[in-house]
Amino acid sequence: MKLDAKLSHKSVSDVIERMANIKQVKFTKLDEATAFENGKLLLDTKVTEKLREEWLIRELVREVQSRRKQMNLKVTDKIKLHLPPEKIYKSWRNIIEKKTGSKIVFGELRGEKTEFEFEDEVYWFGVVK
Repeated sequence: MKLDAKLSHKSVSDVIERMANIKQVKFTKLDEATAFENGKLLLDTKVTEKLREEWLIRELVREVQSRRKQMNLKVTDKIKLHLPPEKIYKSWRNIIEKKTGSKIVFGELRGEKTEFEFEDEVYWFGVVK
């Protein structure tokens, strides 16, 4: 049995955004795109400063969660997350605290110090239970 289902651009966009973890899907006519059996595809691979910041914050959150696991902490255990007083961390403070179950303390790093690398740079944070 062959099914022929027509999906709206909106529903297709929603699925693609969720499954591919991308910000935005646009349907448009393109001259320069990679052709494949069912159409054409064009990927905008420019990394803007805003996208780079979000990428760094997601990496920080992932590293903090990994450190929490190494410390055998429960999801309900609150921590103090020590970060350097950099503008990027201050502007993303609420999101970082919410996603890591932490209260951020800016200044000297204390507790379980951890480093991680992002785009060939080393970043540090500290965790105190």
